[in-house]
Amino acid sequence: MAKKKKTSLPQSNRSALREQQKAAERAKKRNRLIVAVVGIVVIALIPVSIAASQLGKDEVPVVVPTGVGPTGSATEPSTEPTIPTNLIPPNGTEEMGWIEVKSPKTSSKALIVDEHIDYQCGHCRTVNAIYGETFVELVERGDIILRVHLRSFLDQNHENTASTRAAMGSTCADTVGRFFDHHELVLYSPIQSEDVFSDQELREEFPALAGITGEDLVTFQQCYDEGWTLNYVQQMERVNATSKTINGATQSPPQGTPAFYVNGTQMFYKDIVGVDTATNKYAPLQPTTPDGFLTYLKTVPVV
Repeated sequence: MAKKKKTSLPQSNRSALREQQKAAERAKKRNRLIVAVVGIVVIALIPVSIAASQLGKDEVPVVVPTGVGPTGSATEPSTEPTIPTNLIPPNGTEEMGWIEVKSPKTSSKALIVDEHIDYQCGHCRTVNAIYGETFVELVERGDIILRVHLRSFLDQNHENTASTRAAMGSTCADTVGRFFDHHELVLYSPIQSEDVFSDQELREEFPALAGITGEDLVTFQQCYDEGWTLNYVQQMERVNATSKTINGATQSPPQGTPAFYVNGTQMFYKDIVGVDTATNKYAPLQPTTPDGFLTYLKTVPVV
């Protein structure tokens, strides 16, 4: 297993990553159009509606989906696995509750922010679009320690394995020191109705944009294909859906996403994101500058 490395790219590279991703998405759309024009001679295209999650209506399922690996089907177990299938990622925990993101500059007074997200959650994407860069800078400055609780209950709601596979991608990226980059790229990418997080995106395109190359890419793809972190991903859903202490205080676990806790006190989605009545679009209710948002975070009571 590759040794632990830094969890994120320098700020100057992140904008470039997103521009590359936009260009890649445009290229994908052009290619799809070409294929559609050629294929229309013999087949008819069937439109598919985009699935979107809504805050508050998502319920935790009894059974966690198990389809993993390329095409979303279970991969054959290796007769001589390179790494145990119960691998705990470098920035994971024994209780299997989250992936921790922090900077070498982290202050002893840093706030602990717990973030519950499901990669198929629409509101999670909204929060990331508004405050994602703010969280990144606060982490890199050492003002907060971010605990990312990857949830996957929306697989059952949408009858797919996209959340589990995307979480596997990000936890496998953690094994080569690139969790935060893969995580941000998945959250930033648009959900394509015809291939919600295809294996090509998760194991090839996102890693390339996140700077995973060479031996690290071989390790990452083997981790993804063989499901090294599948158990950790499944346990994250189970633990976070049932534990009353996973967020640092005794309370009912969140049954929907996104959910946030600051030093154990819940920070509500409706308090940081609203709707601009003039444009009818989502807008921040709190400052998006690192200093301004940090000031707001400090107003959340400490439990």
